[in-house]
Amino acid sequence: MPASRKRLASIGRFGGNLRLRFSGVMMDFLFGRYSLMVLAFIGAIIFALAGAVEPVFWVIAVLLGLLAVIGLYDYYQKKRAVLGNYPLIGRFRFLFESIRPELRQYFWESDTDELPYSRISGRWFINAQKALMPRGLSARIR
Repeated sequence: MPASRKRLASIGRFGGNLRLRFSGVMMDFLFGRYSLMVLAFIGAIIFALAGAVEPVFWVIAVLLGLLAVIGLYDYYQKKRAVLGNYPLIGRFRFLFESIRPELRQYFWESDTDELPYSRISGRWFINAQKALMPRGLSARIR
């Protein structure tokens, strides 16, 4: 392949049209995975300007500014890919991961799910254990 064709192929593959690539990045920041961080920045600026008229808006501006700073920290950190790719929104993953057992217990788990045994079997084990234990100790088991 001639050098000119290789150069065109590499431009098409990696560079492409700069205007289209820039608009794609901007769409990603405004309406994509970075939108919450950008909206926090914009909101902080707007509420800071409104704080000049009404001081109550400074509280909202500071809170949104803190969110924006946390989003920037998430964006530039390299430890967790989820936070780097989805700043602020990625933190919900860790929140839901921490309360997963409770959500599963109350909303999605049925009585016959067997992790490590079903609730029906578990209830049977507990009742059998209570029947075998002396009276003073059975009060400690559920």
